[in-house]
This record gives sequence, structure tokens and C-alpha cells, in this order.
Amino acid sequence: MSEIKTSDEFWKNYSYESWHNFMQHDFPNPSRQIGYDIVSGLLTRDDFRYKFAEIGFGGAYDFKTSFKNLHDDKKITYTGFDRTAYFVNYAKTDFPEYDFRVGEFDTLGTLTFDITYTRHTIQHAAPEVYQDWIRWMLGATKQVAIIVWHPPCSQEHFDWKDGWNNTYDREIVDSIIRGRGFFIEAHPAGDEDEIYLLRRNDQ
Repeated sequence: MSEIKTSDEFWKNYSYESWHNFMQHDFPNPSRQIGYDIVSGLLTRDDFRYKFAEIGFGGAYDFKTSFKNLHDDKKITYTGFDRTAYFVNYAKTDFPEYDFRVGEFDTLGTLTFDITYTRHTIQHAAPEVYQDWIRWMLGATKQVAIIVWHPPCSQEHFDWKDGWNNTYDREIVDSIIRGRGFFIEAHPAGDEDEIYLLRRNDQ
């Protein structure tokens, strides 16, 4: 078994300049717009500001093109987590008045958010890691969690060369999610992605 647990090695050479171009290559990926539309559709209460967490904000592209506006319009209170400390520093440089934190799924701890969101992150974890990532995310979710999978869950396959773009068994993933008390709505999102909209059964 390889010692690689996550894709930290892949991210380590990003400069401040290259961070600005990070993930631009896959826009307009259909899953981005679909994900934005799903989040916006959840914000149904005009008298309520939803607590919103993005885990693994990376290049902050989703924040600056969508979530920032929702925060500024007082529809959500945005908190962004990323395990890569200099990504957090870069985001704070560009957006100093917003809440970006060094952290990841296990950092959520006892924090709770109305909506949690993660995109293209879970495939970067080893088998013994990704299941806990899902559990921690759902544990911090009061209402709805959104996972954008790349690629969709199907049959487990692990590529340890770079420690990223692993795929996971749908039955295992769904069992974890349902065991945490969530109902699964799966939304196709182009040829490469799938979106899981996860609602608590008591909502």
C-alpha cells in the first residue's frame, strides 16, 4: 500500500500567480453552473441567512464567481476551508474581508452549517481517508450537503501515482451517507461529473 494519503504533493508548487489561474481550464464545466443553481435554489427564506461552508475552495473560483455574491447579498454567511495554507493566504490577500480558514473535513469538528459544499475534492483521498471525509462533512451539516464528484462513483479504482482522481464504490458511499441520516438526490453534470444533493431525512 502506498504511503500517499492525499494529493498534497500535487498542489505544492502553486505560486500566487499560478493560483490566480487555478481551475480556470475547466470552466464552463457543467457541474459548476448546476452546483450554483442548486445552492441558489436552496436559499428559499428571505428572512434567514444560511450558514454555508465550502470545504476545499482551492483557487477560490467558485467563491469569486458565485458564493461571494450570495454572501454580499446576505443570503449566506460564507466560510471557506482549505488544507493548503498558502491557498488560504492567497485568498485572504485577494478577499481580505471574508472568512477563509486553514482546515479540511476533520477540522469541522463541532462546527455546524446549514449547507456544506465540496467540489472535486474527495477523489484526492486514499481509501482509508475518504470515508471519514464524508462522515465529517455530514456531521457538520444541519440541512443539506452537496458533493460534486469527479468522476462519478462507480467501481473503486485507486491511482496512487499522484494520489488523486481515485474513484469509489457507489454502494459504499451511499451506505455511509444513508447511515448518517441523509437522503440522496443524484444529478448528472456533464460527461465527467455527478452532483450529490444530500438532505437530512428530518428536513
